[in-house]
Amino acid sequence: RPDQMLEPARFEGDGVVVHEPARTQAGPTLLAGLWGETLGFRLVAMDGSPLHDWDISVNEIFPDQSHLEQPLHDWDTLMHGMHIFSNGDIVFNFEGIGVARIDACGDVVWRQPNYGHHSVFVDEDGAIWISGSVGEQDLKTDLPGITTPVYDELIVQLGPDGETLRQISILDAIYGSGREGLLLARGSDDNAHREASGPDLMHLNDVEVLGSELADAFPQFAAGDIMISLRNVNAILVLDGETELVKWSMSGPFVAQHDADFLPDGKIAVFDNARYDGYWADRTPQSRILVIDPVSQDVEIAYGRDASEAFYTKHLGKQQFLPNGNILISESQAGRALEVTPDRDIVWAFVNRWDEARTAWLVEGQRLPPDYLARDFARCD
Repeated sequence: RPDQMLEPARFEGDGVVVHEPARTQAGPTLLAGLWGETLGFRLVAMDGSPLHDWDISVNEIFPDQSHLEQPLHDWDTLMHGMHIFSNGDIVFNFEGIGVARIDACGDVVWRQPNYGHHSVFVDEDGAIWISGSVGEQDLKTDLPGITTPVYDELIVQLGPDGETLRQISILDAIYGSGREGLLLARGSDDNAHREASGPDLMHLNDVEVLGSELADAFPQFAAGDIMISLRNVNAILVLDGETELVKWSMSGPFVAQHDADFLPDGKIAVFDNARYDGYWADRTPQSRILVIDPVSQDVEIAYGRDASEAFYTKHLGKQQFLPNGNILISESQAGRALEVTPDRDIVWAFVNRWDEARTAWLVEGQRLPPDYLARDFARCD
């Protein structure tokens, strides 16, 4: 069984368990997760009725895994980061293996064995940006203040056909900007990072490029600047899109965060996992959706203020701010996606039931505009 992707059920029901049509953002929802014993994507209507399936297999999409230290089984990884095109093609990462594009039939359009993970973002010019890494054979050494070797993380830009256009080293960007203090926040000398995370010093888990439509809302930044999230140092950075140097950063109050997004009002949304690996005292684990003013660094809790808004995922996690002001939250390990209003009411929810006692991971949900997909996208049917 795929036990590592199963959790004790926290919620009743299966499929869509809450739906208030008058208060939701209309459109189909694309869901990534484990379905029975198969990884894949499911497109569902607002009432939960199935619209289209994409089943995928690591061993079929990446039959040659010679770039890895050891080959992986289908249940040894998951899809993390996705983008669907209007023709039904999906670009996604197989975590730590590479990025692939499949068509609506599930057939491979192209694949890149580049250790892609966590994040897929398609910019206004059609370029694909992902979180990448280097292999075990290319670990970084000789870094002041850091016990090495460590992984260097990469911002990778791909063309629509999967060709590599650009790679940006995160360590080069940080040291080149004089911001190495971001990496030393856990203590002096060896940072205590070796015991906590081995060579995974930073854990890049999100990449997003500021587009021209939103650039005016962020006068301190410019179109083409790149925002990234580094989970293991609890930091969000914005890199200059031309010089590749850090022009803005913030550490905390988020802990082990994911999915930093530019918002139309000039603020930044963050999925705060609020994950503590040590002593919890009398606190109950609870994640939050935060909205940050990048100028004042003031923080607002958009959802997750107290027990009445409780949700939690130690790993993974995504949020999508919808045009009607609602937020679609992917509570990944709990196997749930929920849409909440500005008044903090849950008006739509989907539970990925695996059996009577357990749910399966629901890595991510994305709400699509009603007319986004071409009428004939499901041509395989």
